[in-house]
Amino acid sequence: MEPEVRERFEKMEGIVASLIQVAVSHEERLDRVTDKLDLVGDKLDRVAERLDRVAERLDRLAEAQARTDEQIKHTQEELDVLVHMVDDWIRRNPRT
Repeated sequence: MEPEVRERFEKMEGIVASLIQVAVSHEERLDRVTDKLDLVGDKLDRVAERLDRVAERLDRLAEAQARTDEQIKHTQEELDVLVHMVDDWIRRNPRT
């Protein structure tokens, strides 16, 4: 083989070896990124599950608050009636 051809061939071998090394490096990085993305995906799934539980609890809390509001309204109505009755009684029976 001629020296010029041999020199070119050796350069090509070096370039191919460098490209293979870069490809392997990129593949290793891609594997690490993929592993981390899998972990992030798992964590996001857990967060989504927790958010679902929080949403369910908030729904129950809203229902309980609505019941409480209704009970307060009813109690207020009863107190209004009582205050009106006492007020009428006091007006009809003055102490003087």
